[in-house]
Amino acid sequence: MSKTYKTQGREKLISFLSSNPDMHFTAEEICTSVNGSTSGQSSLYRNLNTLCSDGIVRKFHAEGQQKSVYQYIGNTSCKNHFHLKCLLCESIVHLECDISREMREHIEAHHSFCIDGGRSILYGYCKNCMEKGGAV
Repeated sequence: MSKTYKTQGREKLISFLSSNPDMHFTAEEICTSVNGSTSGQSSLYRNLNTLCSDGIVRKFHAEGQQKSVYQYIGNTSCKNHFHLKCLLCESIVHLECDISREMREHIEAHHSFCIDGGRSILYGYCKNCMEKGGAV
């Protein structure tokens, strides 16, 4: 873990991301939400890089986006489970139950293929979007 400093900007960043754990954001979206504008992006990027190195935030390329996005994962290890992504609201849920492990083990044993759980996303519709009648 890297040496961390508890700055107001870092605390605001962690507070914002941890209150939205099922969502992912571009750096610009985070900066606007945390700072009220896109000013202060340099320190935001430094904080995001540190949080990624520390395993608190994950950085990835979302489907259909050219920019990287960031998601709060806290103490969760994304490599050991799959993710569910809603096609409407784009929320991301960590599938931290035995089915992820069982599927990975089955695929490796019977299909000789090792899955990177941190990059494994199943697409569909979340309960909220289905209740709103948005799911096909």
